[in-house]
Amino acid sequence: MYGKVAVSWKVFLFIHIGYLAFSIPYKISFDYDPNMFDVVVDFYLTMVFLADMLIIFLTPIPDHEGKLVYDKKVIARAYIRRWFIFDLAVCFPFSYFRFKSTNKYGDDE
Repeated sequence: MYGKVAVSWKVFLFIHIGYLAFSIPYKISFDYDPNMFDVVVDFYLTMVFLADMLIIFLTPIPDHEGKLVYDKKVIARAYIRRWFIFDLAVCFPFSYFRFKSTNKYGDDE
């Protein structure tokens, strides 16, 4: 779990989460109307976080004794009980719906 690929993925996600940590408060604070670029970036971030959700479903987890559990059902149940709802909420394309609602004629800018 702590190989080069896993650490690289965690750094990749940390950078994306950092972007969201600054962009979301900015957009909320200044009543920002998204343009098409924002919609594309939001779609990209959705794909990144969906890929992370898939990786989490496939990654073994430690049990109460510290041994790794490889059973997919146990991993899925543990993930769904803990973080699944929060991760799924992050994947909702808010900027797309805001873009469509603020664009008067439904055309791209």
